[in-house]
Amino acid sequence: ENIQLPPFLIQDLYKNFLIDDKMSSDSSHTLKNAELPVIGANKKNILIVLKEQSKAVVDKKDQTFLEGILKACNLNIDDTAVLNIHGLPDIEYTKLLKDFEPGKVLLFGVEPAEIKLPLLFPHNQIQQHISQLYVSFPSLKTIAAEKPLKQALWTTLQKLFNLN
Repeated sequence: ENIQLPPFLIQDLYKNFLIDDKMSSDSSHTLKNAELPVIGANKKNILIVLKEQSKAVVDKKDQTFLEGILKACNLNIDDTAVLNIHGLPDIEYTKLLKDFEPGKVLLFGVEPAEIKLPLLFPHNQIQQHISQLYVSFPSLKTIAAEKPLKQALWTTLQKLFNLN
C-alpha cells in the first residue's frame, strides 16, 4: 500500500532528524518531491514562510524571536508550520496550500512573487487570495533590529489574529 503521511506527522516522528543543526542547508532539498523540512505541528493551520541562509529551518536567535511573537499572539510553534524556502527556488504557493492547508500565511523576508503568488502587496498589509489571508513582513533579523518594524508587525498581527 502507498500510505502518505502529512508533513506535520512525519516531522513529529522524526523531529530530531528534520531540524538537526548539523544538517547542511542544501541536504534536505536534494530529492524531488521530498517532504519539506518544517518545524511546528500546524495545529492551527498557520504557515510561516521564511527565507534564511540557515543550516536549520530557522536559526536559534530568530526562533526565539519568532516564539516571542507567537506568544504575544497567544500561539506557539506547534500551532504553526515554519518553512524556510532558502534553496527551494521553484516552490509555489499552490504546493504550500496543498501540503499545509493554511488559513493564514505569514511571509518573513519572502516576496509574494518568490512563491509564485499572483498578488503584489506591501509589507504589513493583510491580503486575501482564494480562502487564505496573506501578510508579508521584512525578515525576522530586520524586524528584530528596528523598533518601528516591531511596532508595525505587532499592529498587523493584532488585526490578523483579532487581538484587540
